[in-house]
Amino acid sequence: MVHVNNQNDRIPPLSGDFTIFGGIYRNVWLISAAKQHISLTDYASTGIYVDLPSVSEDRAEISVRGTLVNRDVRRAVLKLDVEVLDTDGKTVAQSLRSVRIDADGAFAFKERLQLEKPQLWSPDSPYLYSVKVSLKDVRGKVLKDETRVPLGVRWFSVDAQEGFKLNGEPLKLMGACRHQDQMPMGIALSDEMHRRDMQLLKDMGVNFVRLAHYPQDDAVLRACDELGMLVWEEIPVVDLIALGDEFRANATSALREMIRQHYNHPSVIMWGYMNEAVIQLQYRVKKQRLNGFYENTLALARHLEETLKREDPYRLSTMAYHAIRFTIKSVSAISPTFPVGTFIRAGMRTTSSLSTALWTKSIVNTRTVR
Repeated sequence: MVHVNNQNDRIPPLSGDFTIFGGIYRNVWLISAAKQHISLTDYASTGIYVDLPSVSEDRAEISVRGTLVNRDVRRAVLKLDVEVLDTDGKTVAQSLRSVRIDADGAFAFKERLQLEKPQLWSPDSPYLYSVKVSLKDVRGKVLKDETRVPLGVRWFSVDAQEGFKLNGEPLKLMGACRHQDQMPMGIALSDEMHRRDMQLLKDMGVNFVRLAHYPQDDAVLRACDELGMLVWEEIPVVDLIALGDEFRANATSALREMIRQHYNHPSVIMWGYMNEAVIQLQYRVKKQRLNGFYENTLALARHLEETLKREDPYRLSTMAYHAIRFTIKSVSAISPTFPVGTFIRAGMRTTSSLSTALWTKSIVNTRTVR
């Protein structure tokens, strides 16, 4: 019999009101690649990132970036083909050019395309394009590598007075929280089980789901893209927060992994990096020691907020608390110029608790995301 100890005070979560299992319980792939290929080592992401610097009902400006790798001892001259495809597979925008990659080197690219009169993505009409990135030999005959990622054309804004808007129209967020476990499977669920959960939520009138309290299977995000469900996804920095650089480094790595792996899902509108911080700590630690833990928590929150905005300046950043008194102090400390009263009024409630969702100042009135 093998005994597994999942307790590690350097890796979040350290506590939580959900079961924390160990082991490999999601799909694992063994990938064979040509010497020239799209990067496979960017936090287990596709290596391709799609942004919409500007989007309206008339036109969408599309930015596609990534890194190409050459593992040959000679310089490689290749063709880079970036296409936007509609749901029927028809090319509706394209960029094609030659690239040169040094021997045993890498080449970062950014291609810009335009899409006229795009079909917009929304909960009522979740239209999905796709972006196909192909790497071919210099004659364009031999395919070296190819990756496809989803593209939903939409923009949103949030305002304390006007609320949430999607594609310029007010949208009331009807939300629920979702954990990934089911009897008798635990958390080792099939893609069909994940999709069934999302379909049940959609059928009951939900248009917004909080994936509590950890990044969930890509099958969940695909289902949300296809069904038209807006998503708040978060890392499991829950309640207890350890002192020290290792916990901070692991939390930062988890945040980057989540964002980069799920960057291209149009359903995602919020990234979260803390949940109910120090809710139990105030009962476990003597009062004279609490200030040190509070300061450590705030320092980590500032760091994760900055990391999140560097990774994705377009989406909302969130955290959830029960302790509203500590919340107001926390928000002021993370962003001293933020009008806390407006912050709280712009909050929401989840169906699973009385947590207040907080949206940081840098995203208020932010208009355009992928």
